[in-house]
Amino acid sequence: MRVRKQVVPHGRVIGFEPHPELYVVALQNIAAATRKFILASVEFHNQALGETIGHANLVVPVGFEQDDGLARIGVPQESDQRIIPVQVTTLDAVAGAEPIAVLKVDVEGHELPVFQGGQKALAGGQIRHIVFENHKGKDSGAVRFLQTHGYTLFTIGWSMRGLRLAPHGGGNLAACYEAPSCLATLQPVEALARCGEKGW
Repeated sequence: MRVRKQVVPHGRVIGFEPHPELYVVALQNIAAATRKFILASVEFHNQALGETIGHANLVVPVGFEQDDGLARIGVPQESDQRIIPVQVTTLDAVAGAEPIAVLKVDVEGHELPVFQGGQKALAGGQIRHIVFENHKGKDSGAVRFLQTHGYTLFTIGWSMRGLRLAPHGGGNLAACYEAPSCLATLQPVEALARCGEKGW
């Protein structure tokens, strides 16, 4: 999890990291950033998000030492390195009745259960913008689920001039070394205007 300076000081960031070692690293990063910058309040949990509250397996694959973003919630394969039991909560349990301006989801193919655990918040229009990696194609379950809840989908890309948005399904704007990313938004006009501005 990265805490961005752009969150206004009176805002609030809620983050989740199920891997116990990466959770400690993230806490250290938050503490270091807090010493250097005026940050929003950060609430950080050593949990995963999913469809229901309970427990799950965090699968650590071979190659995790080189890329610690590869761990995933799911069924282990024979080639996987190890399994870590983790606690799971839901978006609805976390959100309550609070509006959420931006939700960032990077869960290595576990997107749909995360969104299913936010059924109430999504149906109520509490979450304005959702940025997520879409590992399962343009017609993935996560994409369809968000569309049925009234979200407009865009593919996200970038250049040195800033962010780029294109209608979802019209091609991948990600670089060859990046996972395809999407923006799901309840305010597409605002999103296009903001991402159309040059610069970062």
